[in-house]
This record gives sequence, structure tokens and C-alpha cells, in this order.
Amino acid sequence: MGERSSARAEYFFFWEKQNQRTHTAYVEAAWFFTAQFQVGARAELYRLYPLKAPVDSPLFEHYELATTFNYWFDTDLVVKLSFHAIDGNRFAHPRALDDALLSGKLNRRTLAAILGMQFSF
Repeated sequence: MGERSSARAEYFFFWEKQNQRTHTAYVEAAWFFTAQFQVGARAELYRLYPLKAPVDSPLFEHYELATTFNYWFDTDLVVKLSFHAIDGNRFAHPRALDDALLSGKLNRRTLAAILGMQFSF
């Protein structure tokens, strides 16, 4: 982390003997253009591999690219606008998941825009 930029990455691996293995990771970078305005990018993946009955399903996958535009009022208060392109249905799926699966209309791609505020005290 620097004064105007930051970069982070994490990787996690989980293996449960004779049952499953899971890989998950992310990498992100952000840059302050002014003291208040920040732009960032993030890429992440999640993949679960069931070992007893291998299945190729979007319900075991999550791949995501995101960009964020942040406005920092001060170090404890930020408004964030982010845009996400998601492939896979592990964390992004319709409310009526059973209906989508039964009808064969489960779309594995999701576009999302999220506006939020984060603060600490």
C-alpha cells in the first residue's frame, strides 16, 4: 500500500479427504486520482470440486470482474459505486433457483451494479 495506490491478493485452498477441494482467490488494485476520488479493479474466483461425484455445474463456480468508483468524505466514510460481471452461480443466482434449474433456464452470467456507503467509528 502506498499513499495513492494499493494492491492486494489472497489465495485459499481447502481439501476435505475424499469429499471435496476448493480453490478461491482474488486480486485487486486501487488508485487515488485526488484525495477523495478513488478507482479500483478486482478479479476473483471460487471453484469447488466434489470428489465423490464430479459434476460440471455453474453452481460450483464463481468468476467475477469488478470496477469500483469511490468517494472518500474522510478516512472513515466512503461512498462506493461498483459494477460486476459474474460468471457462475455459486453466489449469484435467482431467488427461485429450483424453478430455474427445473426449467433449464439458469443463466450463469450476471451483471450487477451496487451502490453503498461504508463507515467506521
